[in-house]
Amino acid sequence: MISLPKENLNFLGLVLVLLLPVSLVTGPFFSDLFIILLGIIFIYNFFKKKIEFKNYNYLLFFLLFYLIIVFISIISEFKYNSLSSSLFYFRFILFAYAFAFFLCSYKNIHEKLLLSIAVLLIFLTLDAFFQYIFGYNFFGMKNQYPWTEQYGDGEYHRISGMFGEELKLGSYLYKMFTILTALFFLTKKFTRKYLIIYLVTFILVFSAILITGERTALMHFLIFLLLSFIVFNFEKKIKLLIFILLISISSLFLMQDNELKKRYNTILDTIYSMNNILLIDNSKKWDGYSIEPGEKILFTIHHTRHYKTAWKMFSNNYLFGIGPKNYRKLCDNKLYYIEWGCSTHPHNIYMQLLSETGLVGFMFIFSFLLYHSFLIVRQFYFKMFSSSKTHIENYNSYMVILITIFINLFPLSPSGSFFNNWNSILFFIPIGFLIFLKQNNE
Repeated sequence: MISLPKENLNFLGLVLVLLLPVSLVTGPFFSDLFIILLGIIFIYNFFKKKIEFKNYNYLLFFLLFYLIIVFISIISEFKYNSLSSSLFYFRFILFAYAFAFFLCSYKNIHEKLLLSIAVLLIFLTLDAFFQYIFGYNFFGMKNQYPWTEQYGDGEYHRISGMFGEELKLGSYLYKMFTILTALFFLTKKFTRKYLIIYLVTFILVFSAILITGERTALMHFLIFLLLSFIVFNFEKKIKLLIFILLISISSLFLMQDNELKKRYNTILDTIYSMNNILLIDNSKKWDGYSIEPGEKILFTIHHTRHYKTAWKMFSNNYLFGIGPKNYRKLCDNKLYYIEWGCSTHPHNIYMQLLSETGLVGFMFIFSFLLYHSFLIVRQFYFKMFSSSKTHIENYNSYMVILITIFINLFPLSPSGSFFNNWNSILFFIPIGFLIFLKQNNE
């Protein structure tokens, strides 16, 4: 461990790390302020105390990516709009190293962070259930998409809890649960008390994600469990218990909630569409919207049109794209316009990167995904089939974080904007965690 004197500045950093999960619930201001302060504290410690990390590959990689997206912004049509998201992007990689620094520096921060995240997730899930039942949460925040004729068709009825009009509760619960799982394995707190806390949190988080109606968050949660079953040597009884729990909880909600059931039925609609089954009646309609003859719908008509618009942008600007954050500026341009194709971003990381940063930016992040996918396979192979002592310390935490990074960059799922501040913080937290794990193992 890195020895660190008890100074006010570093104590502030410790508090900021512990409160970061809460700040992400309050909105973009405090979370962005926290990571900026953590980056400044890290820089201070780096130069004054000569702190050294064994691995600066992530810093160099993302600094190069940063320089590229700034260059793309400068040569784009809407320079200032694009630079507003790219110019200060470096703060996220500084935050990742700051996060790793404090995980290394304070021996007891792991348990404190574990408990703070567990308490927060339990509170948020109970708050969501309260809103689901009564129409408003603990703080009187009304459900923005309630049970009415207008919002009761399954497409719009959603639970957002503390996030108000922003429909990202499910995404937040899933992403913080993966960090909780990594901390649970890291602290090795396998006592009865901690096992009960983890199991209760697991059940509540899955149930809350289900009632939010966030299909992507649910899919990511299930992929996370599936990959965990593969890479971890869980007993068959534990796997069976988890499977029965998930089926029971899903059946409980979907059987008595027809609107929620309709929401998840659109996943089946996507599968049918991809096989052209949906188009047999020749109605040329999908969920009430006009579609082109033979058009296959991926997720929804809106997602499909966003992807097509993004592809048009990429086709005309294949090397550098149109500039970060410029999709919203050009989607209604006659060169790219498609009905239902306009939005703030294309709702898929790689379609956004292709359209806004071209092949150059796309290859950076796609190679990042391939590299960490390789690490998962390699480490799993060493664990299962190699007799040599090549597997890493804290294997379980390491694999949880690698799986989290893989799912965060999973190509075949909708996503928020890659350059959004809130999304970027949640993207770089597991990277910071991975830097910390590598620091202790290299």
